Amino acid sequence: MDIQSFRSLAKDLVRYQLATKEQIQSCLTGIKKGDNMGIDLLDALQKRDILTPYQVERIKQLDFSGVVLGGNKLLYMNSSGSFARVYRASDPDSNIIAVKVLRNRWATDEETVSLFRKEAEMGKKLKHPNIVPIYNIGHEGEHHFFTMEFVEGGTLKDFIKIRKKLAASEACKIIFELASGLEYALKQGCTHRDLKTSNVLMSSKGVARLIDFGLAVDETKFKNIEDERFQVAVEYSTLEKHTAAPKNDPRSDLFFLGTIFYELLTGKPPYPPSREQSERKQATRYSNIRSLTIAYPDLPRPVTYMVDRLLSFNPANRYQTAGELILDLNRFLEANPVVSLHGSPPDSKPDFPIEGSVEKQPHVMLIEPRESSAQLIEQYLTSRSFQVTTFTKLDDAIANMFLDTPDCLVLSGEAYENKLPDVFKRTRDVALNGHSHLVLILRPKQVSLIPESDLKHERISHLVHPFQLRELRKEISRHLDAK
Repeated sequence: MDIQSFRSLAKDLVRYQLATKEQIQSCLTGIKKGDNMGIDLLDALQKRDILTPYQVERIKQLDFSGVVLGGNKLLYMNSSGSFARVYRASDPDSNIIAVKVLRNRWATDEETVSLFRKEAEMGKKLKHPNIVPIYNIGHEGEHHFFTMEFVEGGTLKDFIKIRKKLAASEACKIIFELASGLEYALKQGCTHRDLKTSNVLMSSKGVARLIDFGLAVDETKFKNIEDERFQVAVEYSTLEKHTAAPKNDPRSDLFFLGTIFYELLTGKPPYPPSREQSERKQATRYSNIRSLTIAYPDLPRPVTYMVDRLLSFNPANRYQTAGELILDLNRFLEANPVVSLHGSPPDSKPDFPIEGSVEKQPHVMLIEPRESSAQLIEQYLTSRSFQVTTFTKLDDAIANMFLDTPDCLVLSGEAYENKLPDVFKRTRDVALNGHSHLVLILRPKQVSLIPESDLKHERISHLVHPFQLRELRKEISRHLDAK
């Protein structure tokens, strides 16, 4: 890269607020002039934790629009769907947020852009603890986007994959929270129209929160009923068509809330999932759901009654409002308090009565991609009276954090190489949000990849290879004593 191109790159980094002049000048120190100066600069900025690997890759492709939108720095892609991608981002004040971006192939389609903006505008007016808030709506070049709160955790779909099925009181707590969000939204004139487990987030504190409001569409506006944009409304429209219910009927949301309730209790949906529109448009799919009271007689009768009533094919036999359901849920929860769903911070009052805690072994969560090393550490800590949960995949560990928050999280960074900064950030955020302590295991050369301010945090410490396992045990014990 010649000097002129190099200066242009540095200027763009400052213009797009990806780095300051001081940071660039600092990184230039020690970089030898000559071949690939620009690439060396980007790598140096990444090593200093100023840019993420995602940002560096986009910049190398000369795509600055892919790393900054509305002044928000896109750190990495968090999820992707047919219409949009969601990025973890940092706003101009360095707050972590989420940015939802309409995929480029829909950016010039007026109907799709209208639906996307409708979702944002509808969600922006909803302010409730069980609904993820939307902040701002924007459009830059070919990119349509909106910003919202970033919820550290995972979807309810991921939650069920890990837990398989929940105790009745746990399921009722989650449904109570979702029903509360629906009741509030309806008072603001909003229904959801796409209730499913992937549209519910579970925070690291164990709170269920709704996303993706605003999809109440009239399918007649689409010229082709098979249009993939219509897929989001197929199940709702089929249910309403065959029950003579009005379009956008709030009781339709309650029916599909019932399908979530059913899956939480049994570990499987009330009807087989399908991508085939022909199957999803069959009325029998929704009318032939077997009564939960009959199929699972061991479940508490008050709970199966609630599920069966929600899943009544005739809308007149369902709960007529979310408020009615909330009354029944509250009665059950008062008699059967939640005892195993973790998440409330220590200084907050739980939503429902919690039984007295039972003394138990300190819980350590270990993230170690290498199975041989994981087994060695787990065996040692278990023999020293620790309860150890081991994960070889980072995403599985983070998803589990909001199900069972550990007392201490141990992250072995050796296997992550240059990906360690991103891995550390994600692990740090979910650990600190969940009031856990974090111990890092690093190679000597990896220590410089972790910001010095984080290494000095009172709830974060690190060990450097070579070390002895008893040192790890002592470090964990030190954190637990402080806690």
